[in-house]
Amino acid sequence: EVYISFLRRKLAHLRSRVQIKTLRMVGYCLEDLDGDGTSELLIGSVSENLIYAMYTVKNDEEIRLIDAGERNTFQLTSDGLFLNRGSNGAASFGYNLYAFQDGELKFQDALVFDAGRDEQNPWFYATTETWDTDSMTPLETANAEALEEDLNSSVVPIAFVPFAEYTT
Repeated sequence: EVYISFLRRKLAHLRSRVQIKTLRMVGYCLEDLDGDGTSELLIGSVSENLIYAMYTVKNDEEIRLIDAGERNTFQLTSDGLFLNRGSNGAASFGYNLYAFQDGELKFQDALVFDAGRDEQNPWFYATTETWDTDSMTPLETANAEALEEDLNSSVVPIAFVPFAEYTT
């Protein structure tokens, strides 16, 4: 499989720079997420269920679809969507939902908190990925917080194999 040589290259680099303890905390998962017969490679936190990176294969080449960071996290939901939490700081954050179809992440909708826009009514529903508050629909705080809870509770565990257990 294409990912084996990819993992070998990446792990050789990681093992030379990272302690084995860290390699127990980060792992990989191979799973066909869109049903096309090709497994996607997820790299993420074994204990926190966060996806740090996601790759698929097109034309025998690895394509990175997710490159997460400190203020940009991804998780998988029970209905197969990817929940992306993004933050611009305490006054601006949100939750984007993406479907994985045809080898691509496709934006679905978003729940956005923007106190800079409206401190008294900071919650919005977005149908565009840009979070343009002029085109978003305001939400009542109670409704938005219920949606936020639903999103958080929809996250499912991913069976990450710790890199410390990977053998070549």
